Amino acid sequence: MRGTRTATGLYVVILASVLAVMSCGGGGAPGTSDGYAVPAVRESLTNDSTSPVVHDNEVMALAAHAGRLFAATDQWEYQGPSAYGQVLVKDSSSSPWRVFEQTQSSRVQALDSFPVPADQGLGPGHSLLITQAIVDGRSRIQWLLDGAKSFTPANSYALPSTADAVRSFGAHESDGVWSVYAGDSPTGVLRGTWSRARHTLVFGGTPELAAAPPGSPGLKTQKITGFADCGGALYVTI
Repeated sequence: MRGTRTATGLYVVILASVLAVMSCGGGGAPGTSDGYAVPAVRESLTNDSTSPVVHDNEVMALAAHAGRLFAATDQWEYQGPSAYGQVLVKDSSSSPWRVFEQTQSSRVQALDSFPVPADQGLGPGHSLLITQAIVDGRSRIQWLLDGAKSFTPANSYALPSTADAVRSFGAHESDGVWSVYAGDSPTGVLRGTWSRARHTLVFGGTPELAAAPPGSPGLKTQKITGFADCGGALYVTI
C-alpha cells in the first residue's frame, strides 16, 4: 500500500490488494455478552409486475437522507428499450419503492448523503444528497437539499462527456470551507465548494487529482473507489 498527499491536503491511498482475515476464539462462535442478533429480511424492490422499478437488476448504492431511503440502480444486463439505471426512493419503512429519477445511464454508480456543517449559512440540521447520471443527454453531478422533491439543473454540474462516470463521493471541511469531492472516471477528483451565499455547490473544471493518462506504465484503469474524512484529512482510494 502506498500513500501520498496532494497540495490541498487530499490523501491518496493506492491499494494493490487487501486481504482481511478475522478469527475469534479459535474458530468458535463469538461471545454474545455485548452483542445482539439483528434478523435480515430480503425485500424485493417491488412485487408489482407493472411497476417501473421491476426490471432493475442491481442496486449499486443506498443512502439514508432526510428521513427517506434512496437507492441507485443499474441496467447493464437488461435488453429492453429502457435499459437505464434509476434513482429510487422509499419514503418510509412501509412505503413502496418508487422512481425518483429516470436516467439515461446504464449505471447510476454513486449516491451519498452528507450533513451540511452548521457554520455554512444554513444552520444545523441540513443535509445534501448527491449523485451522478446522464440526464437529458448530459452527464451531470446533481444534488439536492433536505426534502427536495427532485434534482434540478440549477443544482448540477455538467461533466465534459457522457463517458464520464462518478464512482464515489466524499465531503470535507477545512478552515471553514466545506467541499464535496467526486471521483470521476476518467477525469479524476473534482471538487465542489459550498457557497454560503448561494446555498449550493460550485464545481471547478480542473481536477484536484488528475487521472493518469492512458498507457501509463503498470496502469490498466484508474477508478476512484472511495473517500473517507478522518482526523482532519480526506482520504481517497484508487
